[in-house]
Amino acid sequence: MPNLPEIRVIVVAYDSMSFLNECLSAIAAQTYKSFEVFIVDNGGIKTGDGYHDIDLPDARFRQIKAPVNTGYSGGMARGSGGAQSKWLMSVNPDTMISPHCLEELMKAAELYDDPAMLSPCLFSDSQHSIIDGLGDSLSITGLVWRNSHGKAGEYKKLKQPITEVFSPSGAAALYLRAAYEEACGINPAFFCYMEDVDLGLRLRAYGGKCLLVKAATAVHTGGHSTQKLTGFATKYASRNSLLMIVSSAPLPIMIPLLLTHILSRSALQWRTRGSESAKFRAMGTREALPMLWPVFKKRFARPAYPFGASLKVLKRLDWSLTGHRRMTLNCWDAPKL
Repeated sequence: MPNLPEIRVIVVAYDSMSFLNECLSAIAAQTYKSFEVFIVDNGGIKTGDGYHDIDLPDARFRQIKAPVNTGYSGGMARGSGGAQSKWLMSVNPDTMISPHCLEELMKAAELYDDPAMLSPCLFSDSQHSIIDGLGDSLSITGLVWRNSHGKAGEYKKLKQPITEVFSPSGAAALYLRAAYEEACGINPAFFCYMEDVDLGLRLRAYGGKCLLVKAATAVHTGGHSTQKLTGFATKYASRNSLLMIVSSAPLPIMIPLLLTHILSRSALQWRTRGSESAKFRAMGTREALPMLWPVFKKRFARPAYPFGASLKVLKRLDWSLTGHRRMTLNCWDAPKL
């Protein structure tokens, strides 16, 4: 259909009033114009009547008032429903994408024949002095981190304008809709945290790749909606790391991944025993246990992974035991056409 936008941008908002309008203004200022924006409004504690007072920049922007808060993952599922665009993009409300971000991502997509995932480079500040993340990494232990998070100089060390990483951060991620739908999209059961890596794991298993585009940048300040909820991120990250392995790891490597993850988590719990973080990780693990079987059964409703899916995933895991502590940048030369 000739007039359909190429990209549907999905912004999931919860207690995001202090920065949401700035986020939307940054999207509206893009040099690439063929997009629509769905703002899934999950409300919040501070939003008066329950929803955000949004200044919609133009007719491409639409506010969807969710009847209940289903978290980031449920919001993404709601916002992507019925999309006919070629691409889907997640943008957190505390992420300000640079004016050329979409244009550079689309250039890379065309150059590399429509990869399943593309990632801009995320910074923590407007001066681009501190890195928020250069894509995401997944370890053989099942631990996840944003590449180079908190570091200063590794962006400049990227030798190529386009490199491959494991998956993009959901704070700003572009997905080929056909690949996204084949992988059954974001899993609403996650609520929030780890759902982007879970999706990336499935897309990897189906043979998809993720490109990190150096010229596409954004500022992600992070954690505003949950930072005042004590232990929230720790609990959900612990819970969802288990769900991710059971939900999405190819079957031949699921048990080894689970075992290494349990061992690494047990060691972490022992080192931090008695701390608040250990308490919330334990809460997350307990919450995950009754969810494991339903999540495992649901995977069989998806198309089967192709032959060689385990090898595709294993080749792009971090095999060290300390990558999560060092926020190791795992990247590879982008595949040539």
